[in-house]
Amino acid sequence: MAPEKDRQSTFLQIENLARTGRNIVNQFYIILKTAQVHDPNNVAFVHTVENLIKTLSPMLKKGKDVMLTLKSDYLYFEDTRLKQDIEGFVSFNYVITELKKREIGSIIFKSNLDQKDLKKFVHIFLNFTATKGSIFEAFEMQIDSAGIAGLDIAKLKPEKEEYRFAEAETKKDAAKRGYFSAVAVTKEIMDNARLNQTINVRKAKRAVQSIVDLILQEETSILGLTTIKNYDEYTYNHCVNVCVLSIALGQRLGFSKTHLSELGLAAVFHDIGKVTIPVDILHKTLEFNDEEWAMIRRHPVDGVTTLLKMKGLNELAVKSMIVTFEHHLNFDFSGYPKIKSNWPLNLFSKIVSIADCYDAMTSARVYNKIPFSPDKALSLMWDRTGRYYDPLVLKVFVNMLGIYPIGTLVILDTREMGLVFQGNPNPEKLDRPKVILIADASGASRNVKLIADLSETDPATGKYKRSIVRAEDPKKFNIDVAEYFL
Repeated sequence: MAPEKDRQSTFLQIENLARTGRNIVNQFYIILKTAQVHDPNNVAFVHTVENLIKTLSPMLKKGKDVMLTLKSDYLYFEDTRLKQDIEGFVSFNYVITELKKREIGSIIFKSNLDQKDLKKFVHIFLNFTATKGSIFEAFEMQIDSAGIAGLDIAKLKPEKEEYRFAEAETKKDAAKRGYFSAVAVTKEIMDNARLNQTINVRKAKRAVQSIVDLILQEETSILGLTTIKNYDEYTYNHCVNVCVLSIALGQRLGFSKTHLSELGLAAVFHDIGKVTIPVDILHKTLEFNDEEWAMIRRHPVDGVTTLLKMKGLNELAVKSMIVTFEHHLNFDFSGYPKIKSNWPLNLFSKIVSIADCYDAMTSARVYNKIPFSPDKALSLMWDRTGRYYDPLVLKVFVNMLGIYPIGTLVILDTREMGLVFQGNPNPEKLDRPKVILIADASGASRNVKLIADLSETDPATGKYKRSIVRAEDPKKFNIDVAEYFL
């Protein structure tokens, strides 16, 4: 009887969710119709707004976002498809038609939704006109300008794209698409900030949310792409790498999906203060002089100033500014900028600081022409725990990457050469990751790349089939690590 009760309980939950969803669609329809004949302060209009917020309230009070989504010609509330009934036929069709006109695929009701935000959104929704360019992008810009924090929107996807991830793309392809899309968006943000032009923060949020989804679905592929170290585009790649590593670490620390997105956005913006530094200094091939170093060390403060000029961050602004300001302070406040008195560092800042330093140490830069190998970088960071980094957060980071992080070139006791592509989730076997075997015992490159799990044992002897002897510098063998993750 227990399974039957479970099925009944699940059915009732779905029905309740569907009923709530239908009510929301009908109430949104009534709000739009009422707003066309009454001003925002009219009692009748205010009453319709209050009703919708009241319906959403039980779910919003749990601190989670609530989403109404349009896919093809169907509306979904959360993940439940809403079936039209006779009473709701007119309201459903009206809402679907109006969403399509504005290229809106989802309306996200946030936990901080209030009457003011809902009224602003309805006003923009009904009075919106796009003079040129993308309809959705123009709609987004108006929402940003209005400072709406309690509502968000997502773009309507063409029907053929709904199934792209599952049918046409491998997980690796999806990871590459998400990663390079984030790099492109970061470049656009930095370039626009440098020119004091409008920055599309919503585009950045969508890119980060894509990274969050990839971390939750296919962490190995997206983490592998952080081995990409583009010297010419270092700033943009670095920001995305820090974003990926920070989200992965936040996921290990038990963050919710919403907090992972907030952390990822703060990570993307952590170096935005560098837009104030002349490009010729950022790409300088010689060592920095004292004046240039002072300029570099000022970028956390300049970053806060830059973020203050941006629109669309809303409630994320403060968190992003805190991370931007604190990410070089160090755990013992020995870093920069210098402050008069210490305060408890934000957890986001501690996470981004670790991800930032790890990616910087493993990358070739002006002031670090010879990068450290991943295992060496992690070892040096561990030596500095308690001074530069929070010990507990760094420990989780080490457990996440393993003693031999992704991208480490290793020599095995079989004389084979391997490239670490996935850590071992068992904290007692951090030295036994999974590797791509790229060369056999004779040193010849393998035409077919084989995967070896270094925790695998020989049934006959009980001994490990392969073990790491040492890590090596890929450049010594003219190996481009990133190629194996592309």
